[in-house]
Amino acid sequence: MTTTLEETLISYLFDLTDDAKLKPNETNMALSRQGIMVVLQEELPSLEGIDDLYEAAKTTINILAKWNDSEYETAKALLIREGKLPADWLREKGVSPA
Repeated sequence: MTTTLEETLISYLFDLTDDAKLKPNETNMALSRQGIMVVLQEELPSLEGIDDLYEAAKTTINILAKWNDSEYETAKALLIREGKLPADWLREKGVSPA
């Protein structure tokens, strides 16, 4: 079974929400599984030409930035959790940013 970039990114973002023990509610819906899924379904098809998960993750963070400052900062904090830069975290997951 081939995993697409979108499926891999969704999986990683689900891992982030699970790690943070986020619960769907009005305040953090944008970071819940449902909120992330809606954004990815709407936005990722337009991200043609991205062949690197690191770039896709950065692009997704930029998408989150359009929601509001609080949601963006929370998403960024999830990626940089435990003092790790997104690139370092992705490298640990087996993805080598260019």
